[in-house]
Parts: sequence; structure tokens; C-alpha cells
Amino acid sequence: MALPRSSASPVRLVPLLLFLCFCSSVSSATTFNARDEYRIACGVSSNLTDSQGRLWTGDASNAASGNPYLNLNLGKDINASSSSQNINLPDPVPFSSAHIFTSPATYSFPVSPGRHWIRLYFYPFDFSTYSISDAILTVETDTYTLMQNVSLSYVMSALNLGFIFEEFSVNVTENFLTLNFIPGSSPNAYAMVNGIEILSMPDDMYVNSLNAVNLDAVIPFPVPGTALETMFRLNVGGQAIVESNDALGRLWATDEAHIFGAQQGVATSVPHAISYGTLNNFTAPEGVYTSARFMTNYNDVNMQFNLTWNISVDPNFTYYMRFHFCEIQYTKSNMRVFDIFINSQLATPSPYDVAGAAGGPFVASVLDFAMPFQPTDAPFITVELHPNIISRPAYYNAILNGLEIFKMNDSAGNLQGPRPPPLIVFISFNRDIKQKVCGNYRRSCGLDSCFSCSLHYPVMLLPEKQEERWRPFSLMAATSFSWRQITLYCKKAFDNFSKEWHGQLCLICAIQRLQILHLL
Repeated sequence: MALPRSSASPVRLVPLLLFLCFCSSVSSATTFNARDEYRIACGVSSNLTDSQGRLWTGDASNAASGNPYLNLNLGKDINASSSSQNINLPDPVPFSSAHIFTSPATYSFPVSPGRHWIRLYFYPFDFSTYSISDAILTVETDTYTLMQNVSLSYVMSALNLGFIFEEFSVNVTENFLTLNFIPGSSPNAYAMVNGIEILSMPDDMYVNSLNAVNLDAVIPFPVPGTALETMFRLNVGGQAIVESNDALGRLWATDEAHIFGAQQGVATSVPHAISYGTLNNFTAPEGVYTSARFMTNYNDVNMQFNLTWNISVDPNFTYYMRFHFCEIQYTKSNMRVFDIFINSQLATPSPYDVAGAAGGPFVASVLDFAMPFQPTDAPFITVELHPNIISRPAYYNAILNGLEIFKMNDSAGNLQGPRPPPLIVFISFNRDIKQKVCGNYRRSCGLDSCFSCSLHYPVMLLPEKQEERWRPFSLMAATSFSWRQITLYCKKAFDNFSKEWHGQLCLICAIQRLQILHLL
């Protein structure tokens, strides 16, 4: 059965979309107490405390001396440390030390059966005869392949990362959770890791199955038996939320790197108490629901655009998407009603009214979706919200508070995506202000890291355009590049960008999974 579409629906190729609208019926819980909690600072023998007050246990002692977690071949591991200060690191703990393995090594953690977070921290640094270019590894559990033959230094360069943080969610059926670190296939390859976190999580955190839309049969997804990799966790319209401010120790990034198009809406936060309604209060921190991004205050303007986010992902996987909502602007139902599109597919069978679905303002709710990708699909997810006026709402508007995207393992139990292409940085500007821009712009806007990319990666000068408006770069003009290289991310001119330069500088830089800024 075909889903009804809004008259303002975007026109793009429509991949298959799986959908489940879910507002948890589980009663609100006051706290969640993790049964299992391990934080391992690799390569050190003493315990360390990070800047958020979390205690990390050193793993450098052998099993006989009190380290029951690590099993390895004697003489095949090295404790490494770095004294250099890197401003890109959020904390010296656990990044300033590492455990290097020249043969397979296994960490075994006693745990209770149930779903657990696995969080891995990587910051390769040159140590003794070990080059960062040889830090290539595979990470496996007894059931899943989390990372496969990954060159850490290459991934950091390709995605312009200062370090690598990976978060997985796996269901454990035994009394041990096992992590195997295996050196890569290159001759001098070694495995390494800086920090490991193992934390139990609520078993009812996510739904048990996802139903297909527009298919004759229901397709169940065994989420309890499925491993998830966190791709993105965004506090939409708000500030970043660090782990110590989340009941489950999660990190929430801002959405600024992903908001797409000339109209970016209004980002706001309100100091107001939130009710979790039927949700558990660990579903997301209160700061996710007290901040949001919504459209302008002008109905006629809002009907002319979609509130849009563009997010790069790996093809050939299915993605679990959780949308977080809370009405923080209007007080009644039918004041704001909108359609939700994912890669141009209408996601819900009926328009969404946040206050109406939650039972009032300042009440949290979630919607869960899943969407599969084929190998030939463009590897990005586009989320678009557009006002629906059929029910004659008081305002033509849309809102989003938070967004989580998880990769689900394939049929072989694998979560490793394709190797990212090398980073390409594009810089284009009017020739008469070339020297002025290069000499002064980075200092006034604090973009040293973006400009420094041009010293290490290929730079392409794009044709100058005189139009002073933002719009997507033509895909037809970039057919020689891979989809990941031309993932488009359009953004307004920077706040500190003077009128003299406005509309004449194009700075395209890698942000997380190579989002791209382009000004025509």
C-alpha cells in the first residue's frame, strides 16, 4: 500500500524505508544502575581519573599481579606512553597511553547476560620502533566483527579526526564478554588500544523489531540479537553533552555539522522541567529535550523549504534511527504538525504532532525508524521535516530535538564498512582577495585546522560564481569523485565572515564523515 505524500515532498530517488513509530509503554524509571562497569586505561599499571571524575583501571600488570582481564602471548605486548600534548584530544586519559599487541590478544570481562556498551578509544602515536602507519587491527567479539583490518592513521587522515572513538552495543548471552585484538594483515602491522569501556545498558532501551513499510510482508529485525554501531548521536539545536551528564555515559554532539541548506531554522534552548511521560528517563538527557531546532516564525517562509540534515553513512547496511521530540514552544496539540522524510520517503503514515503524540508540551517522546542500504545506494541519510497543513495547524512549522543513528550488523555479523577515500579539501575564492583571505581569514574566524588541511591534502580550485546564495554543489560537476567525497553539506556564511568577503570564499573541509561546505 502506497503511503500518502505531502504536496511539498522533496523529489529524490526513493530507497526502501523500514518504519516503526514507537512511544515506549514502559513506565518511567528513576535511575538505571549498571550491573557491569569497566573502564580500562591501556598501557599503564596505575589507576587514573579523567577530567570528568571517572576512574580508569590500568591494565599493564599481568594476570598474576591482579589483572584478570587480559590474556596474551608473553613478550608480544608493549606498554606505550606519549608525553606530547595534543589539543585535539578531549582528555589525556585514556589517550596518553596505549597497549600494543604484536600477536592476537584477548580481554575477557565477567558480565551478567544482557545488552552492553563497548566503547573503544584509539590515538596512535609513534613509540620506539612502532610507527603509527602500522597500527592496523581487527577487533572481534565471540559473535561479531566490530572492526576489520582498520588502519587507524589512515582513517584519521581520511576523515580529518584527531582521535578515533567507537561505540558498539551488543547482546551478551554468556557470563563473559570477550574482545579480541588482532594485528592487521600488513607485514609490520600491530594492534593497539588506548582505552576500553564495558558498561551494561538497559535491555529495553530499543524496540524488539522493526516493520517494513510498502511491502506485502512484515520483516522482523531481531534487535536483541543484533549488534549496533553508533554512527551519530546529535543534540539537535543544543550544546554538546559530555558523558558525565548522561545517565548512560553517552556523548551527544551538536547538529551544526549536518544541518543542510540555506534555511537552517532556529536553534534554541529553554530552562524548563521535562516530563518523560511513558519513557524511561535515561532515554536521553534532559538537555536533549530542552533544546531543539525548529523553523522560522513566518508561515509563508516555512512552506518554501524543508528543515534538513544530511549525514554520511556506509552503504550495504541497515540503519536504526531514533528521533527525539519534545514540544518546547507551543502549548497545545495541532499547533505544529509536520511530515518526516528520510531519503525522500515519507516516514510516518500520518503527519506528526509532537504535543498531541506526547500528551502535551514539555513531554518527551521518540520515533524509531530503520532503513536499509544497497551497495549501489548513495551513502548518506537525508532527514527532512516539512509543515503539513491538512489539519490546519495554528503554525506551519516543524521541530526536532535529538537524533541517533546506529548501524546494524550484516548477515555475517560484520559491522565494518568500506575504507574511506582520501580526504580532498576544496578552496575557492575571488582572485582579487586571495592574499587577503589566506592571510587574515583564518585568524579572524579561528579556522587554522581547516586551512592547514590544504597543506597536507590535495586542493582543488573551483570556478568563481557571483551568486551570493547557498545551494548544493552540482553532482554532475563532480562525477570523478566517489559519493563519500561529494557528500554535500551546505551552510550559511560564517558569523565572523565580513561583508567584503561574503559569498566569495568556499571552504570545504572534512567534518566527521566528510561533510562538505560549498558556497556558490
